[in-house]
Amino acid sequence: MPTTELQAFDVVARVTRGSSLSVSFRGGARPQIVVPTSPRPRDLRLLWAGQGYPRDVARALASDAGDSTAFPVVVARRFSPGSISMLEERGLSWVSEDGNARIDIDGSHLSFGRMDIRATGDLALETSRGAKVTKWSDGKSSIAETLLAAHSRDHVDRDEHLVPRGSQLAESTGLSAAMVSKTLSWFDEEGWTRPDGPRRGRTSTRSWTDPGGLLSSWASWIAASPENPRRFHGLGRDAAPLAHPLSSALGDRVAISGRVAAELEAGRSTSTPQLRLYADAHLSTSRLEDTLRGLGLEEVDEGGRLVVLRAPSSTLRTSRMISDIRVASPARIYADTLREGLRSDETAQFYRDARIGF
Repeated sequence: MPTTELQAFDVVARVTRGSSLSVSFRGGARPQIVVPTSPRPRDLRLLWAGQGYPRDVARALASDAGDSTAFPVVVARRFSPGSISMLEERGLSWVSEDGNARIDIDGSHLSFGRMDIRATGDLALETSRGAKVTKWSDGKSSIAETLLAAHSRDHVDRDEHLVPRGSQLAESTGLSAAMVSKTLSWFDEEGWTRPDGPRRGRTSTRSWTDPGGLLSSWASWIAASPENPRRFHGLGRDAAPLAHPLSSALGDRVAISGRVAAELEAGRSTSTPQLRLYADAHLSTSRLEDTLRGLGLEEVDEGGRLVVLRAPSSTLRTSRMISDIRVASPARIYADTLREGLRSDETAQFYRDARIGF
């Protein structure tokens, strides 16, 4: 069995443990599944879809040999809403490492698992069975955003292979050397980077092994993290025209992100109902509110054409100018576009392919 299929089997076995399904692999050609409605085992055709985004699912389906005698199940670390819709439109069963699954086989239907987000200092994603999937924190996020911004295609100092040194990251993020070292070691453990030479000290270096894996994991955490924005509304259905006057009025104290920024940078032009604006924590409330009132925007409790959030320091530090508008880093734009929901999934994947490249 190929490595990816073994990985997929391990996920299916763990997620379905304790359910009415029974899966096994005893060294034959394929793993098997037994369901309550049929005493005879069925061969499984496990399709590994990596991080579970539409691009990953499409690749998994395209690579399927199509053995009609085996039951297909698509497996990934975590499926995005767009991927789930894609699979269910095709009537395909799926299982994800975060504890969620939908399996329809021989008259049996199982849909179980729920992902809980719990904040206890660090934000940890846990399945309903209590198994930790991955763990992020604001500090780790700052380091990841800085690394991903430095690795994007348009960064002037980009090195395709080398990861910036820990001392550089500590200086640029303002985090302690110990925090940076701990985070980079975690990235090594996850297989996103690897150490070259000494693991410690100012001369230690790292290489990229899977920047796409880091981007997918970090973006998933950003997209699922709770937020408490201020919301503003005004006339008109399209929020994109707000980007230029906001950037002109507030300069480097703000950055545009999400679908508006993605479509601006990727050269697409569609009507976008909401704009995401990151504002410097030190930007005075009165200046912000005066600017918004001047644009005919009033604060509302729900919805709104404009969402204003306090910017993490890494988001403004890694922002750039595109067509006289200050926008967030490509990685942040991708993550925020994913957050905006099902209709933005296609835009997010188009943007990732066109502007990020991994």
